[in-house]
Amino acid sequence: MRKFGMFLATLLAALSLLLPSAQSSEGFAISESITITPITQNAFVHSSDNNNGLIYISGDEALIVSTPQTDRQTQDLIDWVTQEKHLKIVGYVIDRWHPDAMGGLAAVHANDIPSYAYLRTQQIARQKGLPVPHHAMDERTIIHVGDQTVECAFLGKAHTEDGIVVWLPKEQVLFGGNEIRNYNGWVGNIADANLKDWASTARRIKDLYGTARIVIPGHGPFGGAELIDYTIDLFTPFSQQIKNALHPDLSYLLDQRPVIVVKASESSKEGDTKIFKEATILSSDATKYVRIDAPIVRWNIKNNRIDSAEGHLAIFDKTAGGAELRASAAYTKLIVIPVNEQVGLAVIVKAMTPD
Repeated sequence: MRKFGMFLATLLAALSLLLPSAQSSEGFAISESITITPITQNAFVHSSDNNNGLIYISGDEALIVSTPQTDRQTQDLIDWVTQEKHLKIVGYVIDRWHPDAMGGLAAVHANDIPSYAYLRTQQIARQKGLPVPHHAMDERTIIHVGDQTVECAFLGKAHTEDGIVVWLPKEQVLFGGNEIRNYNGWVGNIADANLKDWASTARRIKDLYGTARIVIPGHGPFGGAELIDYTIDLFTPFSQQIKNALHPDLSYLLDQRPVIVVKASESSKEGDTKIFKEATILSSDATKYVRIDAPIVRWNIKNNRIDSAEGHLAIFDKTAGGAELRASAAYTKLIVIPVNEQVGLAVIVKAMTPD
């Protein structure tokens, strides 16, 4: 168990949700929530609520990639492009089905702007009763903007099963969306992710677009092609664990049951969140239970989510005579969150050190 734990740089216990890191790039505001950042003469990043998108201009035409999260924000963005820049929007590309990429699609359609998405995105939108993009794209699709071209490519499952990247050949700019992670963003929202394939998908992105001068992730600061390598390195341990079953005891699911605070030397409350100091937390299902000991634990009771910056995690198998320790580790970040009724509670640990 020790050698397997030392091999893994990170631990996936199941699916979870992690808040993205804060946007730090410079730009100018066009509304209370939207910032525009020029990255080349013809390419701009639009950011809102830490979500990134892309605007590409050629001549008197523009193409926009990824909507802000709301119709109001999306309308503000459209107004800036059409009224302030006096451009015709020839298309709107949806890069994945999540609300931070197509939450404003109704506003796009209300402005009679043609929308494009990968075929699977269109299918998911129909299944979920969401606004449906007009045009279904193949795995590799070229869209013309003025006298230039934009390439949209689905290169495999990663953050979602339908996420695409968008390439500007003339600018050597890659919009990686949520297929590419920003530095210090860690794994992000992986509730719909394919962790087994993510690193392989990122390698295919590098093979095709590794010459990019600028890479824009779906959240957080943009950078260069090193963000692709960062993403590959980040998810390789997950894919190896799943593929090779290096240590099955470190992968586990829990039925969605109430979290129990066994003891705490001190507690306080901020809104829906209780903050415990020197706390011991237990959560269990029919076959396993997890014990967390930490100096500080933040427990959002409404969402049944636990966050801890440091502490110790232990996994026990229940036996007829008690419990058998299966794995344990110190951690520098831990999150426990309910994913859905089928998965139940999920646990993610970062920077594990085995006992």
